[in-house]
Amino acid sequence: LKFLYFHSPMTRNLTLLFVSILSLLACSSPQQQKEDQEKDLHFEITLDVEQQENGKAILSFEISPENGYYFVSPHSKGKHQRLLFSIENTNQLFLEGELLESPNTEEKYDEFTDKVGRFVREKTTYSQVVYMSSEADFEVSGLIWLGLLPEFQPYEIGFILSNKSGQLAVENIKISPSEAPTFNDKKRLDVI
Repeated sequence: LKFLYFHSPMTRNLTLLFVSILSLLACSSPQQQKEDQEKDLHFEITLDVEQQENGKAILSFEISPENGYYFVSPHSKGKHQRLLFSIENTNQLFLEGELLESPNTEEKYDEFTDKVGRFVREKTTYSQVVYMSSEADFEVSGLIWLGLLPEFQPYEIGFILSNKSGQLAVENIKISPSEAPTFNDKKRLDVI
């Protein structure tokens, strides 16, 4: 065993402070880190899939911004950093129609962005009709990107839409801060 010998009280205090900080960081569990990150989001999001007949399903996500926070609707016109929805380009799952928004937003002037657009300031549900081409098991990745205003903090919400033994489910939802959308060649952008 080696014993630490501190030359001065100041060195001892700095070393103890350093050890304390390291201990706190080491004790912070991934669950605690996730909870801390979610506190800073200023919005809540839930994703769900409702299976219907003949391989049809409705993928929906509900976003609730905190009071004073908002984002641009995917249906806003003009040059906006609006919500984007994308899903992996695959032959196992097809999209029908457009991404629906409820309640619908209306065009209004926004002082912060100095633009006219459709801004989402309340709990809003988006839904997309999807069709499975077969009953074979699969996993398809999806991505939602939004820029939260007024501080304009972009976020990516990644998820997996899986079919296991004929049961569709939304899994592995991951929310992370983002710079710009990371849609790659395997994705198709369904709302432009």
